[in-house]
Amino acid sequence: IYPSIMGANRKIYQETTHLLYANRCFSFGRDIEAIVPFFSDLTKHTRPLIHEISLLKQGSAYSREHDRCEWSGVCEFLRENMQLGSLKLVVEGGRPSLGWDGLPEYSAADFKTLSNVKYEPLEWVWELMSVKGIRNLIVSSEIHHCPPSHSSAMAFFAAFSASIETAFADFLRAEMLTSTRV
Repeated sequence: IYPSIMGANRKIYQETTHLLYANRCFSFGRDIEAIVPFFSDLTKHTRPLIHEISLLKQGSAYSREHDRCEWSGVCEFLRENMQLGSLKLVVEGGRPSLGWDGLPEYSAADFKTLSNVKYEPLEWVWELMSVKGIRNLIVSSEIHHCPPSHSSAMAFFAAFSASIETAFADFLRAEMLTSTRV
């Protein structure tokens, strides 16, 4: 597709917009700061054509305060301005050099309990859950080395990382997809 032809006139633009924006997954990876400006530049007629995005959520051991602010802004924008049907979420995690043996295994019920008490390291999850209308959610992990679990925060991060593709994914699907069932 040659997007420059879309600028020839309004009729061609209207007839070809779906070719460029519909049935595609817009992948932002770690660059979540690009999401709001990118989608804000689209017209109110073009934005609803986008139904699927892919992004990476940095692990709590690797993120900074400005990452939290950007994540919050992205979730708010998606909630208020988009009509996503599908989300591919890659969650960054960590495995200690000694592995995950001996760390607690979290269940979907554990994450439900943590959601009721708004456990701070999972604040990003509650913001993500505010995005409604998701009919398809794919959760995967990107696991890196992390320091040994000498603190409760690092121990939680390591145990959470071990459950990203299992219990956490199940919890997130149950919470986010429930409201869209007919």
